[in-house]
Amino acid sequence: MEFQLTQAMEVLERTPAALRALLHGLSAEWTTPNEGPDTFSAYDNVGHLVHGERADWIPRARLILAQGPDRRFAPFDRLAHRRESAGRSLEQLLDDFAQLRTENLAILRGWELDERALALEGEHPVFGRVTLRELLSTWVAHDLGHLAQIARVMAKQYREAVGPWRAYLPVLTRPARVEETKAAAERLPVEFFSRVWAPPHDLDAIDELMTEDYVITSGGTAIRGRSAFKEWVRDFQTKLRDATNETLEVIVDADGERVVSRWVCRGRNNGIFGLPADGRAVSFTGIAIWRVRDGRLAECWVERAAWEAHRELVG
Repeated sequence: MEFQLTQAMEVLERTPAALRALLHGLSAEWTTPNEGPDTFSAYDNVGHLVHGERADWIPRARLILAQGPDRRFAPFDRLAHRRESAGRSLEQLLDDFAQLRTENLAILRGWELDERALALEGEHPVFGRVTLRELLSTWVAHDLGHLAQIARVMAKQYREAVGPWRAYLPVLTRPARVEETKAAAERLPVEFFSRVWAPPHDLDAIDELMTEDYVITSGGTAIRGRSAFKEWVRDFQTKLRDATNETLEVIVDADGERVVSRWVCRGRNNGIFGLPADGRAVSFTGIAIWRVRDGRLAECWVERAAWEAHRELVG
């Protein structure tokens, strides 16, 4: 299904009413339980949606439409609702969300976006270049995802009460963190490339994103240990000046334990591939297969189109 603004508005307009119809007047036994540590209750979901209306969709869309010199989004704090919702009832949060959504949709309509505007780009702090079309599509999917999450956490309150019918109700047995785990695994290589392989080339991010015993096999040679890998990256970037890396595609397995990323690396020759430094532009594609463990990248097998890039430089 291709994005169409009128169809997107159909969902965005209905979300406040859908939330109110499902949650208004419910007892705390329905709205406060979650699915375990670091998961959201129904109450948390609404607070999170309120924060998104204030800090995410319209502010980021404005930044894209302005097309100023700095189009980089501020990082989104997915747990900010815990602070902002303190002391507010669920009914108040539902009212806040409905009011903010009405105001934001009025702004969105007033922009009268055309295809040219939807193709404009901003810079996500992890994903890099993104279009306004992709941002607005994500707004819709985000609404639907949280409606599904609310329904799931509420349904699980009757996990035992349904007895043998649990076998026919996968919503009661689906692990709470499957989608979150897969999404986190997908973000890891994208964040690695955007933080380590793009200015200002934050090599300390390797300590955050990789396990201490991280192993990467590149060109048949294994580099073992996070510290050794950091030095390998430092040396590589010395030979590839102004290095950047654009993620083209990320594929995650069903369990979020294996990730494949397809990317293109660019920079200027400062002695790469053992060649004399001449400042010429260098570009090559690559594929990496990653193993994820305990929320970090633990192992990688990478293949680069190094021969093609070498031939272009010496040809």
